[in-house]
Formats: sequence, C-alpha cells, structure tokens
Amino acid sequence: MEWNGNGYGTRIGHYGRLGARIGVWSLSLSLDDDDDDDDDVDDNDHDDDDDDDDDDDGDGDDDDDDDDDDDDDNNDDDDDDGSPRPPSVEDDEDGHLVYQSGDILANRYKVLATLGEGTFGKVVKVKDMQMDHVMALKIIKNVEKYREAAKLEINALEKIAAKDPEGHHLCVKMLDWFNYHGHMCIAFEMLGLSVFDFLRDNNYQPYPLEHVRHMGYQLCYAVKFLHDNKLTHTDLKPENILFVDSDYESTYNSKKRKDVRRVKRTDIRLIDFGSATFDHEHHSTIVSTRHYRAPEVILELGWSQPCDVWSIGCILFELYLGITLFQTHDNREHLAMMERILGTIPHRMARKTKTKYFYYGKLDWDDKSSAGRYVRDNCKPLYRYLLSDDDEHRQLFDLIKRMLEYEPSQRIALKDALQHPFFDALPAHQRLTDPRAADTNNNNNNNENNNNNYNNNNNNYNNNPFSTILLPYNPMTFRDETLCTKTPSKMIDWKETK
Repeated sequence: MEWNGNGYGTRIGHYGRLGARIGVWSLSLSLDDDDDDDDDVDDNDHDDDDDDDDDDDGDGDDDDDDDDDDDDDNNDDDDDDGSPRPPSVEDDEDGHLVYQSGDILANRYKVLATLGEGTFGKVVKVKDMQMDHVMALKIIKNVEKYREAAKLEINALEKIAAKDPEGHHLCVKMLDWFNYHGHMCIAFEMLGLSVFDFLRDNNYQPYPLEHVRHMGYQLCYAVKFLHDNKLTHTDLKPENILFVDSDYESTYNSKKRKDVRRVKRTDIRLIDFGSATFDHEHHSTIVSTRHYRAPEVILELGWSQPCDVWSIGCILFELYLGITLFQTHDNREHLAMMERILGTIPHRMARKTKTKYFYYGKLDWDDKSSAGRYVRDNCKPLYRYLLSDDDEHRQLFDLIKRMLEYEPSQRIALKDALQHPFFDALPAHQRLTDPRAADTNNNNNNNENNNNNYNNNNNNYNNNPFSTILLPYNPMTFRDETLCTKTPSKMIDWKETK
C-alpha cells in the first residue's frame, strides 16, 4: 500500500523488525532477535510493494457503529453543533483501534484523517481541541509487545526533551502521549515529507550538492547531540529524516525531458527513536536497516555510536546520487560489496568475528559466481561514483570515506565531521550553534570513549551500576483520566550512568 497525506509518504514493510514501517512515524524496535535476514524483506528498491495487509479493514469502517451506537443516530448535535462524538472503543482482529473521522480521543484529539498504517499501528492526523493545533498521532496496536516497544520510544523522546526542551538539536518533538484503552498514543508535531519520499516522488533525481551539504550538516549536528548524551539512534536512514516543510518548485529539465522538483527549504528533523539505545542498555546483536548497517554489526563484533556514523555516510551517498550504496539482501553479498567499493575488510575484524563469512581471514566469496558477477558489475570503487571532479564534490567523498572506515575506532567522530572542509561552504545562516556549548564541553570526549565500547560483548552493558532519575511529566499535557494511564507518580523513570 502506498499513501501520501500532508507529506507522510511511506516505504511500507521496509525491512522493519516489526514487519511494516511507516516512513514518518515508524517504530523500528528490535522486538525479536530473528535471524539477520528476516529484516531484509523488500530491501533497497525503496518500493512500497510489501505485504501491507495490516488493515484491510473491510470491517474497520465502523459499519456497526450506526446500528450499535444509537447515540450517534439520536445525537444530531454531533453534526449540527459540533459537539464531540464519543467513539465506540473497539479493536479490529489485528489489534488496531477502530475509529472514524470526527471521533474524539482522550476528550481532546479529534480524528481528521488516517495518514498511514503499519504492523505497529496507525498514524492519524488529529486536531488538539484544547490548543487548536493539528498534529500527527501514532496509535499503537493493543498488543503487549508493541505497547512495550512504544514505551521505550517514549522514554527516549522524554529524555531528549529533557536535555533539549526547545528542540535546538533538530530531533522531532513529542507533544504528548497517553494510553487510550490499551493503545499507546504518541502525538508529534506535523512535518513534511521524508527526504526519501521526496527523492522517490522526484523520480530519484539526486539532491543538489548545496542541499546535500545543508542536510548532511544538520544530520551530523542532531546525531552528535544524541551521542553526547550517550544515545545511539541505530536506525538512521532517509525515511527517518523529515523536511520541516517539503514545498517545492518545479522546473523543466530539457535533457531529461521532464519536470524536476527542488525543495524550497532544506531544514530537517530526525525522527523514529523506537530503537534508540543508551550506552548502559542492552545492545541487540543486529541493529539498523540493511543498507545502512555497519560492518561491525554484520560481523556481530559489538557496536556503539560509530555505527550511526556509518549510516550517515551511506545516507550522504544516497542523497548525492539518488541510489543506495549497498543494494543487497544478504550478509555475505553485503560484505563483498563493501570490499568492492571500500577495499579489503581488515584482518583483525575478519579474525575476530564468529560469523561464517570468512575463510582463513579472507571473505569467502566466489567472484566468478552469478552473485559475484552481480557485485562486480554493479559496484565500483567509491571515488568512481563522483559526478564531478570539482573540489567540493571530492570533499564530500572524502567525508563519506572517513565515515565508512571499517574500524569503528578509526571512523570519524561527528564533532570532527562538523569541522570537515565540505561544510566550509555552508552559508552563515545555515550554521548551528549549541546554546549549551559551555555546559557540554565535557561531553565532547564521549565520542572517543564510545569507541572503547566496540569490543564489549552485550553482557557487559548489564553489569554497570545505574541511578534512576524521576523526571516530572509536563502537567500541561498530562490528563488524569481513567482512559489515560501513566505511572502512579505521574513521573517517568529513566536510568543514567553514575
């Protein structure tokens, strides 16, 4: 299924651990530890051909409501004077909340339209009746594992909001959350298309270099903020980067004989913190969407913040060329592509991995097989992808190359990436300054310490002592109703390292 509504395009079913992804508000949590290849359904064609049968709700159109809820028939004030229509609370067979346009959720949010859906739930355009404001509401299925997954995302979003209440660091703002009859609901600010959806709708025409520069700078800035606060996003990809406003202007390209879109504003926000992981938390063996997955993750060598940097390198390449760097569904082929594009995987990593992809320190790969020919024909050394030999193009590829260092300890840290010559040409009005810079100088060493986590096995993350911090929830958005349940103290727990 494909949908577009107010900029909420999708890549349904795109390798998500939950099976289906809504590009804008997806939960990308690793809810199970399936085999790595299980999350590679539909890889990088970026197409919407997934089995999105979450909701043929042939029965989900509330046909029963007119029969069952005599109030709705008798209450002509529903349509005549605009009084809220109390929804009949029921779920469909998959656990999705059944609703219709005009329903009022939590005595506050009026349903305007469905923006999309996935395995985890649905995303709905709603109007906050108290604040007279339109927003996007993610309504999670009434299923325990998805409910618990949503709580993890809320926890990460609350921590981000506590560290950056004004949103200076370009992470999406969570405006509210509540439990509606077993459905975790998360309200977000409305944003535009994802950078992937815009690319797809523009027939995969690459972004202009100045757009790549500005978006890349903002992405490094936002993710550096996460890293400074000991948080790894783990699912960076073009779907999870949204334009604040995706309005565009079209010009006719005589060479291509078609219109080409150019986005007017390149301001972005980072979304989808469902799989974000704090340093002290358990680290799943496999993280990240296939094409943006770092080699240390594939080789099961442990990971930390540098895996995000690898993902950013892949994203910059994709924005620049309009194609995915690693177009594959298979681990061994993925590693072969890396070697074709970036050179031989270091012997230390080959020797240390317990996976079956190496034989006597060399990748076990037959160049003469059909798969080998595919890699040889479709991949080439990184610098051969340059569209121009101009300095600024070479500077971009130098930055990408530094982000795609095999060894996590040698991969460029984002504080250094922001100082890379590629960003020197960024206009002054697009540069960002950290309002808390004086307070965060001590955190700048964090990236160096992150690399030390690379060699830790997953169990080490459970052995650290933590203190629990209680963060008061904003009383302006908390509603103490029977249908809205939070912790008894109306406070949220998190853990931080001592």
